[in-house]
Amino acid sequence: MIVDASVAFKWLVEESDSDQAIRWIGSGASLLAPTLILSETGHAMTKCIRRGELSAEGADERFARLTTLLTLFDDTPFMGRAFDLSIALRHGFYDCLYLAAAEALGDRLLTADAVFVGKVADHALKGSVLLLGAKP
Repeated sequence: MIVDASVAFKWLVEESDSDQAIRWIGSGASLLAPTLILSETGHAMTKCIRRGELSAEGADERFARLTTLLTLFDDTPFMGRAFDLSIALRHGFYDCLYLAAAEALGDRLLTADAVFVGKVADHALKGSVLLLGAKP
């Protein structure tokens, strides 16, 4: 299962549906992500710290924990397809990078981004995306 930053963030920072995201850690599923997830999750965490929504104390340990929860892979081979998907779906490149990886690896993408899932719903790859909390 390819995991995007919207799910990984919930592993590290308590928010709505964190419990559902955390269940995936112990599910026995092989959790994978492109290296982009580190940049996206780090960005989201430091943004929360700057806004005063998250304490800086211990945040670096939480962030470092991410690499122990999933297997990372190089995202370079999926850039071209992500670009095409971003244009076709009229959606952000980063989200489309996760989708392109799932497609190429013959896997599914787990996301908490309902807007993205909605955009993919009318695309041939609709079966490749699972919304966190939905039945597999």
